[in-house]
Order: sequence, then structure tokens, then C-alpha cells
Amino acid sequence: ITAIFFAWKIRNFVSNHSFYKYWFLFYIIFGLTFFSGSFGHLLYNYTGISGKYVSWYLGIIFPYFVEVASIKIHPNVDKRKTLMKFPIIKLVLFIFLQTAIILHYGENLTSEKGVLISSLSSVVGMGICLGLISPFYQRRIDQNFKFFWISTLFQVGAGIIQIIKLNIHPYFDRNDLSHLLIVFSLIIYFKALKGLYNNDKFIAIA
Repeated sequence: ITAIFFAWKIRNFVSNHSFYKYWFLFYIIFGLTFFSGSFGHLLYNYTGISGKYVSWYLGIIFPYFVEVASIKIHPNVDKRKTLMKFPIIKLVLFIFLQTAIILHYGENLTSEKGVLISSLSSVVGMGICLGLISPFYQRRIDQNFKFFWISTLFQVGAGIIQIIKLNIHPYFDRNDLSHLLIVFSLIIYFKALKGLYNNDKFIAIA
């Protein structure tokens, strides 16, 4: 719901900058990922592990839009076309790997194994674009890019919570806490996007 809300908030930005078109799509697909995932959990007794397939594939797709958005504003316009090949190759490769795992394990597939590829897609794509490239853009383009790499701290925190299985309360377990941190990251994304939109020089880049 939070992701769809922010997609609605930036809808008017889309027509002025291709960068925002891809962030709009990111928010939409991200929201659908968690929405479909919730149904996968809710209907697990009826659908089994196959009920989670949709969320796993969507989890591979949503980082793609952030990757493309990052390339669309690369200062070297001539390199953009070459760099665009990498998100496409990554997307195809990870979808292939996800499908291979599903076919290989079949009914013996567990959630832990099934979600591995989509999680890796997010770590690689979002990690590189927000954690590594954003500091570069912060220096070269606009200070608002700092909010993108700051958001990765919340994502790392969410990952650590899941790894160490930190449950602070029976009614607020590690899933609730990690999801709360992810919501915070969505809010920080929006803060960065809104700040960038107010910079006329940034809008003129792409």
C-alpha cells in the first residue's frame, strides 16, 4: 500500500523526466511484489509453494527499474546505451535461474531456496545503484542523492534482522520489524525523488 501511495504521489513527475517513469514503475511492481507475496502466505495451505512464484518473479523485476533509472541520468550520455545492456542481461539471467530452481526442486522447493534468487537480484541491483552509484551522483549531480544511499542502511538492517532471526516480541516478530524498515526506505526514496524534482538542472539531464 505504501509503495502504491508513493507511485501515485510521483505520477505527475513522470511526464517531465524519464528517470521518474522508471521510479514510478518500481513503486508499482514493488507494491505488487509484497501484495502477491501476502496472498502466497495466506493461501499457502491451498496453493502450496507455487502460490509464491509470482512474488518471486516480481522480486526479480522491480530492481530492474531502479537500475535503468540510474543509467538514464549517467553524466556520460554516450555510455548510457552501452550500460543499458547490463540491467537487461541481469534480468534475463535471474529469471532463468529462478525458473531453473523451480523446475529442479519441484514440490520439494522450500521458501528459503525459492526466494534466494529474487533476494539476490535486489541486493545486487539496489545495492549497486543506491549504495555505490548514488554517492557518485551526489557529488556530480545533486545532494539529494544522499538519501538513496542512506536508504540502503535500512535495507541492510532489514536483512540482518532476518539473518539473525531477531524477534523482539511475539506480536512483532522479525518479519514485522524488517518490513517496517523497508517502509522507511520507501519514504526516503520519495524524499530524494521530490528533492531532485525541484532541481531544474537535474530535470534537464535526460
